[in-house]
Amino acid sequence: MPVATTSAVPLPGAPSGKRKRSASPSAVPGEAPEAAAQTGAALAAALRTTSPDSLRLALAALRRSTSIATHEELPAPTDARVRLAQEFVDAGGLGGALAHDAGWGAVAGSAATPGLFDAWTLAEQQALPALLPLPLFVLAHLLALLSAHQPTHALGDRVIEPLLPPAAGAGAGASRFWARLQAYLGSAESKKGKAPQGTAGKDSGSEMLTLATVRLLLEMSSFAGGKYARRIFEGVGWSMKVRTVRAFAACSS
Repeated sequence: MPVATTSAVPLPGAPSGKRKRSASPSAVPGEAPEAAAQTGAALAAALRTTSPDSLRLALAALRRSTSIATHEELPAPTDARVRLAQEFVDAGGLGGALAHDAGWGAVAGSAATPGLFDAWTLAEQQALPALLPLPLFVLAHLLALLSAHQPTHALGDRVIEPLLPPAAGAGAGASRFWARLQAYLGSAESKKGKAPQGTAGKDSGSEMLTLATVRLLLEMSSFAGGKYARRIFEGVGWSMKVRTVRAFAACSS
């Protein structure tokens, strides 16, 4: 089944599950370069560290292992990347120690076992711009793989739930992860056009973070045929909707 292009921002209602995927230079259609060498459980175990260098290597390997190339058809249920994503989540790869949030409880996995959300939190707390985009790209890849077929949607729910804004009338505060995504887009907009000449290299990390944020928001809105698209749309303020459109346009140009 060919993959069509998705809209730039989450819209109310269920969008088509077909979409053009973002380019992934390391991706090879139909295979995951690292999947043959590493299992989902091994990749999950590799995240159980607080070393930024070790986390960067582990996240880069996980990103390569789960990437889907541009114009590639949706992966089959037997695709090695789908199986790897399932095994990664089942092995507690999402983590839990730092993934507690008001109203959410622990993310899948042991509450004392570090994982993907914990790596994101560590990169945020230690202000590591080279590391920060990687967890977002990996989360986007996991959602894309687990959204491809209905039997894996339950695992995908475990990935997306901590990222979502609170449901209307739920009375809970915003997820810390949702708040971060909005802050990243807001920061990208505020920096637009303000960088002095000769500082383009210093802003490359910020641009990559914006790209990762937009990619993740797109996968969130498309997950399971748009299951959470309305909730995401309603969770974004009007000023942020404009910023999201601008950020997507900038990343697509």
